[in-house]
Amino acid sequence: MAASSSPAALSPARLIRIAIAIGLTAYLLWRADPAEVLRAASRADWRWIAAAVTLLFVDRTLMAYRWMVLLSALTPGSRPPFRAILRIFFVSTFVGTFLPSVGGDLYRAYSLSRLRVSGVESAASVLMDRVLGVMSIVIIGIAALVPGPDAARNPWILLTLGLASIGCLVASLAVFSDRAALAGQAAAAWLPGARARRLAAGLLDAVRRY
Repeated sequence: MAASSSPAALSPARLIRIAIAIGLTAYLLWRADPAEVLRAASRADWRWIAAAVTLLFVDRTLMAYRWMVLLSALTPGSRPPFRAILRIFFVSTFVGTFLPSVGGDLYRAYSLSRLRVSGVESAASVLMDRVLGVMSIVIIGIAALVPGPDAARNPWILLTLGLASIGCLVASLAVFSDRAALAGQAAAAWLPGARARRLAAGLLDAVRRY
């Protein structure tokens, strides 16, 4: 009986994922100069390392729970269990280590769509999760300008905060403004291809549920 379950546990897709994870980790260690890493690790206080690892797990778990709460806007009965959400979030964190942040987001949307969640709802949940994260950073950044007036004179910091604020404003209008929603639907109608128009309209509708 045990032998019959092993092929499912070590399917080709799972073996490929394990091989990719091992290969990427080995490449990262090689690029980081393993000898120097070992020398630094030998002088490190393992209590602080354990505390950092623990905080990382707590942070990722809380972020996954935030995403889980956002998934309440999905079609009733389609929200996956928290264990599945947590697994997707941890894997997307690993993917985001080697790819731009959008790579982790794409993985999250794709993995969620494989759990009986529609593609547009998956994309909308990831988009809203990202918008909330950016909005939190913008609020903290603006608040930090009060005790740090020198930063307020840096044009690059002000430009970054300004662009991020505009992006958050546009996302908020798409969610809460009926006029913005109508404008978005009108713009989606001009997209080339029926599939693109259908996906854009579905994404806008899924975002509006928030």
